[in-house]
Amino acid sequence: MVGDFGTLLRQHRLLLCWTQEDLAEQSGVSAHAISVLESGRRRPRLSSVARLATALVLDSADRDQLIAAARAQSQRSTESPARVMPRLLPYAVPDFTGRRDEVDRLLALAAGQAQGQEPASALVISAIDGMAGVGKTALAVHVGHALADRFPDGQLFLDLHGFTPGKLPLGPGAALARLLRAVGVSELSLPEGTEERAQMWCTEAADRQLLVVLDNAADAAQVRPLIPGSPGCLVLVTSRRRMPTLDGAVGLPLDVLSHGEAVALFARIVGSDRVADHAATVDEIVTLCGRLPLALRIAAARLAHRPAWTPVELLVRLRRPQKLQTELSLHDRSVAAAFLDSYQALDPIPSARVPAGRPAPW
Repeated sequence: MVGDFGTLLRQHRLLLCWTQEDLAEQSGVSAHAISVLESGRRRPRLSSVARLATALVLDSADRDQLIAAARAQSQRSTESPARVMPRLLPYAVPDFTGRRDEVDRLLALAAGQAQGQEPASALVISAIDGMAGVGKTALAVHVGHALADRFPDGQLFLDLHGFTPGKLPLGPGAALARLLRAVGVSELSLPEGTEERAQMWCTEAADRQLLVVLDNAADAAQVRPLIPGSPGCLVLVTSRRRMPTLDGAVGLPLDVLSHGEAVALFARIVGSDRVADHAATVDEIVTLCGRLPLALRIAAARLAHRPAWTPVELLVRLRRPQKLQTELSLHDRSVAAAFLDSYQALDPIPSARVPAGRPAPW
């Protein structure tokens, strides 16, 4: 009976009291390749098997047995279903505007050009934080599409619902299940426990180059179990909270757009011809929207879908304080709702103690 190739390889290595690094040095096969071969996660190449057998100084019987096990595993791999290559990034909005410095920084991190990293030498985690409606998801998705070719094994996107109105944050166990299904793990193969799912996720991601976007995270505790444990992956996290306790993460605070970027975004959505003679009006609209991308998009969409309006009509409506909240709401998008959800997620502030006989300062 032909034995399991990975088990045989490990047994022969341990008989010599060698580490995987020792075998790699003697054979010229990388330590990472030896690791995934021993775990059964990669189909062995006969050329590599021959080099390993020579390095292990196997006799003819043991050599033939190792080669036969490699051929049997290759046959099983050929008969198994093709590996799933997920392509789950949302569409990139064509009117994405500005953020040049932030985009360049994220691209540099992915290439390993920041903080002395070697290219593709380690897992990179970038945590994009900022207020509601500032464009964190749009930035992550834009960069994700720009980097997609560097991650041929798949691009994943997962909304963690950290600040989604009417929804509880996605628990780590449920989030891990979604990631595992996305890379092809069947429902029947999913472990029950969160820890076991995390171990399976690390195993599945170990020899892949994956881009993982974890959007709308509640906090670092929600994110930690979802981080793959090996090189070759890039993780982009977005959250309304900063994550200084997420080890290895490079923070990227996101502010509102500059005035010029805000005007450019508004014009791209509405159409440059409709704002050409209304520069001062558009300046005031941008200011009333606080240069916040969500507010700008809602306001611009209102104008874009009303051909009879000019920017002046929109400005008149936005100038009414009692109407501003209504004007910056459109179907399922609302600036007020976004900020209300952030407010409700704040930790309660302990009541201040006021000395007897002294009025409270508020």
